[in-house]
Amino acid sequence: MLRARSKTGEAIDWSSPKLSSQEQGRFSGGDMLDDPVLHSKVRKRGTASRTWISRTWSRAFGAKLCLGCFSLVLLATVFLTWKAYMRVDPHEELISTSDNGTVDQLAAHDSGTELLETYLGLEVEGNTTAHAKDSPATTATAAPTRTKAPYKYPKVDRSILAKLDRLERFFADDYGLSPPMPTPKRHGPPLITGIPEPRRAPRSSKRGNRGGGSSPGKDTPSSANANAICESPAHPRPCRFLLPLRVAEQESKARIHLSQIAQLARQLNRTLVLPNVGKSKIGACFKWPFSTYYEPSSLLLDKAVDPSDLEAFVELEAFRSWWDTREKHGRVPVNSQLISVAPTLPAHDSFREHPLYGNGDIEVHAYKVFGAWNSDLPGCVGSKFRPLGPALPVFMSANIVTTKEGGVRPIGDAVLDAFNTVLKRRLPRPAEESFLEQDVINNVEDVEVAEPDVVVVNWDLRHPVFPPSPNVQTLQYSARMHELAKRYAPKDPYLAIHWRMETVDPETLQECAHALVDVLTRLLHDDTLAENLTTIWFASDYPYPIARRTAKNKRPAVAAKSGTFRDFDIRHEEAVEVIRSAFDQNSELEGWRLTDFAEAIEDAPPADRDLLGDPGVLGILDKIVSTKANLFVSGSTRCARKRYVAPMDGVQSLKSHCISSFTRQVIESRRNDWAKNRQSHVRNVVDMFG
Repeated sequence: MLRARSKTGEAIDWSSPKLSSQEQGRFSGGDMLDDPVLHSKVRKRGTASRTWISRTWSRAFGAKLCLGCFSLVLLATVFLTWKAYMRVDPHEELISTSDNGTVDQLAAHDSGTELLETYLGLEVEGNTTAHAKDSPATTATAAPTRTKAPYKYPKVDRSILAKLDRLERFFADDYGLSPPMPTPKRHGPPLITGIPEPRRAPRSSKRGNRGGGSSPGKDTPSSANANAICESPAHPRPCRFLLPLRVAEQESKARIHLSQIAQLARQLNRTLVLPNVGKSKIGACFKWPFSTYYEPSSLLLDKAVDPSDLEAFVELEAFRSWWDTREKHGRVPVNSQLISVAPTLPAHDSFREHPLYGNGDIEVHAYKVFGAWNSDLPGCVGSKFRPLGPALPVFMSANIVTTKEGGVRPIGDAVLDAFNTVLKRRLPRPAEESFLEQDVINNVEDVEVAEPDVVVVNWDLRHPVFPPSPNVQTLQYSARMHELAKRYAPKDPYLAIHWRMETVDPETLQECAHALVDVLTRLLHDDTLAENLTTIWFASDYPYPIARRTAKNKRPAVAAKSGTFRDFDIRHEEAVEVIRSAFDQNSELEGWRLTDFAEAIEDAPPADRDLLGDPGVLGILDKIVSTKANLFVSGSTRCARKRYVAPMDGVQSLKSHCISSFTRQVIESRRNDWAKNRQSHVRNVVDMFG
């Protein structure tokens, strides 16, 4: 702190505006003018006083300004809200009340219109005459004014009534699947419970026919088109269908499941809609028609039945044309029932606490949230199959019991009983409905509930439910698949190897590869078995070509042959390299050529490339080529995929082997060929390695 000496010798604080007692005395005595230091301190004190007053006033003014701005914003918000509320037209409201008031009101503004368009599927059209009586009359000379756009009323048809009824039944205690509750008979006019369909008179080609009638027994063009695949002279079958929406597992197992579904369709007296195929899967959402993989005429046809009787199934495109025609020509919308079947319930909590029905082997569960089932369905349901509008979907959980022999106990009768119960609406009535008096029930006639037109099945079982029948032949592959297999298979005698490495312990892969080389060495050095045999065909889920690549012929990108093989690493590469090395010069298998489909189709014509890019097609072709091979080798339980217990009559070494569905189907086909003709090209049924 700076200090100075006054005339009296007292220290004076230059920085402090406050006067000391001595300075105050000198100030009162008039010495201030003679002392410049004292004069400066007095001026500083006055300036500090004025600064404090200015600062205090500024703070108060800022607070008042903020409060004023907040008040203005609040008033503007209230005004805009009131203005928007007063703009609402009380007439712009659509009231739709069902019989018991479940659906009370649907707003016709943005949210209501969106609800109508998404769930009910309403079409909105302009109504230029809306509120015309409320608008003042205008003349031609009137100045142009900005008028409010007319309200767009939803376009409601009779299908909306069915959808509202479906929503009402969904939230019923019994899921709407029990018979209607009996009510006492009423006296007087009959109670109207439905709106009849309009009868449109067909247009007559002659003007003289004023009545507009048509000759009896002849359908209108729209009716004829709608009935082209059912209830027509060409196809007398009823218009009742079963559509497999999705079939679990890959092609070899899905092929078995589809035969089970076809048998279920026959038991239910329904026509099977053949699903599409693709990526080694079967389902309605895939790319290729069913006939790309399989021969439709072989699907679950009894051997004693005339093959020309093809009324048991219909192609998916023909089925879609049928429902499109039915929708476009104003007929009754297609009514459907979605049923999902799986061993257990999904993990998500979307089901009601108690099952609707159970018979010991099957339990039928209802959803508690409307639309919760969409997460378990393929993505194409909303776009390709929206007209079906699955109503009141249920989920069936199956109790699959494994036998000591490794098989499963058939539960086909229980599955059939559960399907009939759901489709015929015979689920038990809830206990709270028992208050009805017996005399009232006796006076009520039985009401029959029509079965749905289409049963949409989401099949997620892993085991067959119906026992195998000796009179039913296996689903055969299409002529196109056999033609492609013949085109790309080796022309000379060959040996086929099937090695599915997906579930093999990676630590044992090299050991299994050496075991495979040992089996090949034993077979190929047998002059009788290997006579004229020059090629080794490698059928595997290995995602690269088996042949070695060169600088000019580099290895292509990975091509997945299995939708479930994801843990491919260096140990799989090392195991395959063991096999390749066995065919090198001065090795055990020198002189034989190792190849596979990846190498065989490198020069395929453009017309085949799209189809040959499908992993399911490659798997089927590998299976056909392995079936036609002179010698066949496959992995044992330790060195291959383990899926199916197959007791092989006549093949002593396979009685206790657990093998894949692919290998089992190849072995069964080769065994049947061996039994029919011992002079055929088949030189062995199978030899196992590992």
